[in-house]
Amino acid sequence: MSIEIRVLEEKSIGRYFQATALGYILDMLPGDLRGKILEGFREGLISLNSSEVSQILNNLASSLRVICNVKKAAPTLYKAGKAPDSKLLSTITPSTPLAGNTLNCDWLIKVAPIIQQIPNALVDMPMFLRAYVFSKYRDIGEVRGEKINAISLYIANAGTLISIIASNIQRGESKYELYIVPDTSLESLLSSHRMYTIFHVAGIGSLENYIRSLLKIESLSFELSILLSIALYVYNAITQVAGMPPLTGLYNIFEKFRVISIIPQDRPLVVWERPLTLTHMFEELEKHKSTDLLQKLYWCANRASKYSTEVTRADDIVSQCVTALFAYIETRSLDMLFSCGASALRIADQFNYLCREGTRKGRKDARELCMAEKDFADLSRDLAKLL
Repeated sequence: MSIEIRVLEEKSIGRYFQATALGYILDMLPGDLRGKILEGFREGLISLNSSEVSQILNNLASSLRVICNVKKAAPTLYKAGKAPDSKLLSTITPSTPLAGNTLNCDWLIKVAPIIQQIPNALVDMPMFLRAYVFSKYRDIGEVRGEKINAISLYIANAGTLISIIASNIQRGESKYELYIVPDTSLESLLSSHRMYTIFHVAGIGSLENYIRSLLKIESLSFELSILLSIALYVYNAITQVAGMPPLTGLYNIFEKFRVISIIPQDRPLVVWERPLTLTHMFEELEKHKSTDLLQKLYWCANRASKYSTEVTRADDIVSQCVTALFAYIETRSLDMLFSCGASALRIADQFNYLCREGTRKGRKDARELCMAEKDFADLSRDLAKLL
């Protein structure tokens, strides 16, 4: 039986989810199947036999068992139109319906053997795979009836769960989902296993937790919070977890991936996307032997949000320093770094006072106040290395 994986068009975000899933398992597949996938993805159609489909589904199910143990983020399914996404997905596996309005690993793992038996079965395209809604895609009525087969849909579903890094993230009145996807180039597909292995390591906390911590600094831009969180997480994964690739081996690979931010309302809305621009930052920090600056910014952000009522403008200074770092990386401007370093020392002085007073009065958090003083002083020192 001939089975075809239909690679979705660029106007469908599902194409990038398919690239995520297939790229992640490439290294687990035999060479001839890898070649088929890479060539077929470029052409838009991957022709397979039953054995090859089985290998793909088994590897994806095994990967999901590992990945979903280290993160809780889950994509939203949508209710717009006559048939909500969960109902559309359930029609292809009626004996194992999907409950609720989120896509989850347990269901995908459970239905993998069913998909293996009916890979060519057709179902309407669910809304969550059509987040890039332009021209005719803006009108749900004009895309009703668009079909996708079970194997193509399963791969896109798996990629959605692999690529999501945070869900239900609150900023202002909106809630966001965040994804990191390959740009679908050959290099991005070949690098996907390395990248997603880094994003799903155990033992350093989830990337979503890093993001939530930095977003407590309300004056810091949403995009810079996300990029700094990813940069710190990547650095910690590579330096603290055995077997990770060297950071230099990923230079210029990061930029082959995109960060996508979606507001999951009645229909998915992509509010921004940008390349994962980390190479120049890591190069500059390593050149000046100041990679600890990322960790100091993160710790200072946590101290600032916790003691915002006692330390004047601590959160604003952290925001200023993060913005200064990115401005320096992009433009080599030193003015903001000078200002940030001086401001960080003033915050350290305020924490110094609280440290001494807290120690004298026996405050339970006196030690943390003293650590906060050191963190802000260290931040100023590490920033000075860039000057």
